[in-house]
Amino acid sequence: MRYPNLRYGGPAEFVYYAMGVPLAELARRPRRDERTVREWLTGRTRVPWWAPEIMRLKHLEADLRHRQMFWAVPDMLSLTRLAVVAQDGELAAPPLTKTA
Repeated sequence: MRYPNLRYGGPAEFVYYAMGVPLAELARRPRRDERTVREWLTGRTRVPWWAPEIMRLKHLEADLRHRQMFWAVPDMLSLTRLAVVAQDGELAAPPLTKTA
């Protein structure tokens, strides 16, 4: 039985967690040079096993921090704010508030 190569990480996973992140910030997370990270992204060199794992953990930490700070609003709360339900069960227009 052949064991998977655990020395190198998946480049697709690294690219997934790198989407939308500037190259300077992306190089700072695994503490590597911008040139090295650019070569990982282009596929010129292999991605070490720990690089996608660090990116995944940073992503999970940020998500947890946002949840703890109540940045993620549950969908049920946003739905109740959209419309006011009248007593007969029909949707009514929300009341207009006067601003000064």
